[in-house]
Amino acid sequence: MKNKNYFDIPQPTAICAGTGLIALDVVINGDVKIAPKLWAGGSCGNVLAILSYLGWEAYPIARLGKDNAANEIRTDLAQSKVKLDFVESEENGSTPIIVQKNSRGLDGKPTHKFYFFCPNCGSRLPRYKAILIKKAQQLSDKLPEITTFYFDKVSPGAIELANAVRLRGGLVVFEPSSIGNKQLFKKALQTCHLLKYAHDRLGHIEDLTKEVSLLLQVETLGAKGLRYRRREGNSQLKQWQMMPAFKIDGFRDAAGCGDWCTAGIIHLLGREGSAKFENISEDEIKEALGFGQALAALNCYFEGARGGMYALEKQSLKAAVEKIMLGNQTGDIISNTSSDQSSNILQYVCPSCVDPWDRTTTDSKKC
Repeated sequence: MKNKNYFDIPQPTAICAGTGLIALDVVINGDVKIAPKLWAGGSCGNVLAILSYLGWEAYPIARLGKDNAANEIRTDLAQSKVKLDFVESEENGSTPIIVQKNSRGLDGKPTHKFYFFCPNCGSRLPRYKAILIKKAQQLSDKLPEITTFYFDKVSPGAIELANAVRLRGGLVVFEPSSIGNKQLFKKALQTCHLLKYAHDRLGHIEDLTKEVSLLLQVETLGAKGLRYRRREGNSQLKQWQMMPAFKIDGFRDAAGCGDWCTAGIIHLLGREGSAKFENISEDEIKEALGFGQALAALNCYFEGARGGMYALEKQSLKAAVEKIMLGNQTGDIISNTSSDQSSNILQYVCPSCVDPWDRTTTDSKKC
């Protein structure tokens, strides 16, 4: 692949808004004695943070609580220059928290698991709450001139926002991890131009996509790469085309790779809304998918969904991605990082740990 400057953003700056899972990631390494890391996460949170890092204006639309976890998310996203104008903190709300524990499997290879219970007290951690449709209707006229809208969770509010952006000429990207309500899911498919999903989660939805007028469908296949198919004009979706993954020489963690891939695709294909997207060439599609795959490959060198953003200077990250796209290994520029945060960090963000009177488990369940 040609060595181009994929990180340039022509003026005016492209704008992406999105709604869906924005959570606090608590990343724990079970193999080495370093403190947990607290990072803003969730697919929507990661995609928007990465786009902001790449030079976009990014506006998450979310409901969080008024708590320490929400404060950590806001601080982290603000450091990435994400716009927080439409992130609400509700007095009686809650902020999603996801614990990611990294370790090595029986084969010695790095692996990770996600937990939705606090390892400290055993209580169930707060889960995602969708933007309400009434709020979505109020916001639809207040949003800036969006070139791309992203959503990863199906809800009436998300579909309302997606339709509003689509009517104004914005590109709509839908990246579900599950179907949930089938009728709402079908409506979500009808609103989007670009559908992306992981084979291990939604590889069975191929029949559903035949009923809607998608312009581009992308299915990721893990270490095997991805496949895609497109629609030109009023024609049927074409045959699947395969793109193998880039090879890396120091795998540590695959969490967040799909989010980096999505952000890379949007970065190259979503700058000018749906009008431009409807007329993209095959070469432009392959170029964008390849760029997304290179970003995902680099992410595998770091723990957490966006570890590379914290471990590398921006120029070093750009150089590493360009090296990957040229087919070269990048292990020589990757550095190991640790955290100096308190080892009792879960007691700071878990609502039940913060307020021991709300605990639903006994001390005997503590980890």
